[in-house]
Amino acid sequence: QFLKMMFEHLESLKAHLSNVESQLIIYPKYDHQIELIDGIPGIDKTAASTILAEIGTDMSKFKTTKHIC
Repeated sequence: QFLKMMFEHLESLKAHLSNVESQLIIYPKYDHQIELIDGIPGIDKTAASTILAEIGTDMSKFKTTKHIC
């Protein structure tokens, strides 16, 4: 019973993720930046778009790479 409930929850999460990904608006203007972030192991286009939306493209506000981390 518990395994069935967990599987149904997983399927629900997958459907939700698919819905969110289909509604993401990725501006062609930022394709290059998204591709660069997407090149990091473990990061897909959805995560890359989120990161870009959160930090923007101006890296001058971060003194070092440790500051952005």
